[in-house]
Amino acid sequence: MFDDELKLVSRTPTKNRGPRGQVLYTEEKRAVMCEVFPVSRDEYFRGAENGINPEFEFKINPIEYNGEKIVEYDGRRFSIYRIYKASPDTLELYAEFVPGLNGGSPDDN
Repeated sequence: MFDDELKLVSRTPTKNRGPRGQVLYTEEKRAVMCEVFPVSRDEYFRGAENGINPEFEFKINPIEYNGEKIVEYDGRRFSIYRIYKASPDTLELYAEFVPGLNGGSPDDN
């Protein structure tokens, strides 16, 4: 069932601040097996109405999820905007692409 891999990214603020006073984070990544689907047309349009750019639905085992808000898949980072427990064995993570998580400006396309 789960035949692909993604990385769950947890971020913890450090005690230090950056040169301009910005908060710095340490990150920890964990690889988990998943199933990947493009979001449905309905999910895409409902998200767009709310200013979200839905791209993927990742299905994982619920026991592997610890509340992470960022996932890495296929060399790109995505923000999790919705979580749904579909069954005792399946948790659905709905993710959107956010340029700012990928080294670009949030205004980048």
